[in-house]
Amino acid sequence: MLGVDTNVLVRFLADDDQVQSGQARIVFAQAANQPIYLSMLVLAEAFTVMTKVKKFPAKAVLDSYRLLLRSPQVRVERPDMVGAAIEDAGRTLAGFPDALIALQNAEAGCGITATFDVRATRLEFMSAAKEYL
Repeated sequence: MLGVDTNVLVRFLADDDQVQSGQARIVFAQAANQPIYLSMLVLAEAFTVMTKVKKFPAKAVLDSYRLLLRSPQVRVERPDMVGAAIEDAGRTLAGFPDALIALQNAEAGCGITATFDVRATRLEFMSAAKEYL
């Protein structure tokens, strides 16, 4: 298995650099010989870069993540949690990283995660930090 860093995934998804995007496509194309591993941290970072820096619509990034989850050549860390975070983020319009944080914290035993992000409060396990002041 071959792990890839956030920058490789971003170049693959964004296709925004002739040299590096081409190299990223080759890395993913060769996954039949050596599966690609995507950690939750890489997916969270890539989502932020894709939506905040590259200005891709969140829905498009979530759709690409759904495809990656279904790819037999890609192994995703905790696919169950990643899949749930994708669906939560899509349904609530909260960010994917926030959805992932909420689910991870809930699994760790947190009843709620306090946040200042108004959109994140739409998630089941998130609540406004001001509620705890």
